[in-house]
Amino acid sequence: MACLRSYVPLIMRSCILEKRDLENYLHNAAIQDEYRDYVDFTITFTDIDSVSELVAARVHELSGAQKPWADLEPDKKAKKISQAKKRLNDGAAKKMTLDMLIERDPGSFIDKWLKIIAERIQH
Repeated sequence: MACLRSYVPLIMRSCILEKRDLENYLHNAAIQDEYRDYVDFTITFTDIDSVSELVAARVHELSGAQKPWADLEPDKKAKKISQAKKRLNDGAAKKMTLDMLIERDPGSFIDKWLKIIAERIQH
């Protein structure tokens, strides 16, 4: 795992993402399943939206917070976005099926990216 972590930043720099972030490859159904403990959790996003920010804002809203998302201090927003990013890349990613991935990544970018990682680790 430590070996992979050292390669990921180098690989990310050498690959141009087709979408804004890796979270944009997540299927909405996987995200909704991960956040199913929030009643009425839904988000809509495009390939260029910050999914982690949209999720953080929606969770904030659904949690009954007194202060609106727009009025939060930048550091509090950043912490909530970071927490959402971690949960998306762990929990929601684990809920992805092959069919979901194919739907979200018709150009097979993730498959190509993983092949590049495997190739670079072997060298």
